[in-house]
Amino acid sequence: MKRLRSIAAASAIVAATAGAALAQAPGVSDKEIRLGTIQDMSGPIVQLSKQTIYGIQMALEDANAAGGVNGRQIKLSIEDHGYDPKKSVLAAQKLIEQTGVLGIVGLMGSPTSVAAMPVLEEAKVFSLFPLSAHAAVSEPQPMRWAFAPKYDAMMRMATKEMIKTKGHKVICSLYQDDDFGLEVYRGATQGLKDLNMSLKETTTYKRGATDFSSQVAKLKSAGCELVVLGAILREPALIMAEAKKIGWTVDFVSSSASHTINLPKLGGKDVEGLYIAAIVKTPYADDKDPAMKAWAERFIARFKTDPDVYAAYGYIGAELFIRAAKAAGRDLTTASLGKALEGLKGSIEVFASAYEFGPKKHLGSNMAWIVQIKDGRWVEVTKPAEIVD
Repeated sequence: MKRLRSIAAASAIVAATAGAALAQAPGVSDKEIRLGTIQDMSGPIVQLSKQTIYGIQMALEDANAAGGVNGRQIKLSIEDHGYDPKKSVLAAQKLIEQTGVLGIVGLMGSPTSVAAMPVLEEAKVFSLFPLSAHAAVSEPQPMRWAFAPKYDAMMRMATKEMIKTKGHKVICSLYQDDDFGLEVYRGATQGLKDLNMSLKETTTYKRGATDFSSQVAKLKSAGCELVVLGAILREPALIMAEAKKIGWTVDFVSSSASHTINLPKLGGKDVEGLYIAAIVKTPYADDKDPAMKAWAERFIARFKTDPDVYAAYGYIGAELFIRAAKAAGRDLTTASLGKALEGLKGSIEVFASAYEFGPKKHLGSNMAWIVQIKDGRWVEVTKPAEIVD
């Protein structure tokens, strides 16, 4: 009898230990993995967030339909931040404390991602591939993982490429007055420094601004030939419309944040000629690539709308998580998922997205290229290439 009690006690200890191992990863139960995402569902970039959510959902639904991840189904909870950093913190706290999530995937925006980082870090909840190329989101800290090249690196490349191909002499910058805009500005200044040049004029705007008449007039007066934009969706359209209104012909180049099929739809002829630094292929349903065409057709059948680049971002982020979680094995803990993320290497071919992570490399890709709006469509100007960080 005494021996049986000892065996029972030992078994209880083993069971408790196993339970503790699983408990190390919040949001993980025997049959389920809970993820969260924080998006703009009520602010200025709702269109981008809706597409991001669709992309995440598509990847997760594909995985769940195929049996889930090592026997677990993935459940997604969505919170709104309205593109407000303070609301992003509150949304993160809600997902951590009330929902209980393993990670936040595809968090929308740089200022909102940067604001939520400390909260996620403290709770040991993963920040998984946010929709941001801010330097802070890919710092080699245990909970931070990103796939987009940094804004400063991509805009350093884009500024130099524009000067090289177009021969611009007078360079200026107009950017959103926050963490995102500052990264774009820093990239432009570094690119110019590489060429022994400097910005002639700079000006900023607040998030949500709709009137750019004073900023555009200031840049025109400075004789700018190229304007580096730290802007997203609505703003490039309004800025370029204002330039055309006052008869100012100038080149504009923006970051990957502006790479959306909604921009040429929104801006029409006003945004013709806009250049941006791209990091994924534009997912057109009539693409000549059979894999892209098939993916886009599946997306349209599921969501009854054309896919956007932001759907690709969401899909890539969710797919990277799925691959890491599968590699982590059935014993899915914070430690095992972190180790699996470190070992991720491969490609999501449909979007020309190669990636490689490591213990000190939490940014999976450093590839970018230039695309331009021509006849209402994004057209490749340069080929994908590794960019200087």
